[in-house]
Amino acid sequence: MPIEVAYTDKLHPIVKPLADWTTVNEELYNNIAGKVLETAKPLARGKQVTKNKDGTEKVDDTIVVWTNVYKAKTRVFATTLGHNNDTVGDARYLDLVARGLLWATNKLKG
Repeated sequence: MPIEVAYTDKLHPIVKPLADWTTVNEELYNNIAGKVLETAKPLARGKQVTKNKDGTEKVDDTIVVWTNVYKAKTRVFATTLGHNNDTVGDARYLDLVARGLLWATNKLKG
């Protein structure tokens, strides 16, 4: 099922120019009930609606993009998105990952 990606910190340099979007059919990985380390900064949530065997709908909503700073100097960018080749080839995903990589290496301009 597709994942609705909603940026939660729209002023963070990584996601500031990016718009919310929806993936193709994709796997939504749960990172321990939607939580990250206390030092991490969530940047996006993913929401996915699936059907249970009895036909009822189930909604999963979890953090899918975040940053962290390790030992006050090492920048970390992480995402659980990208388990489908079509998602990985999507320009919106590529922009997110490229901007995350540039931020992690302290090379992101604007």
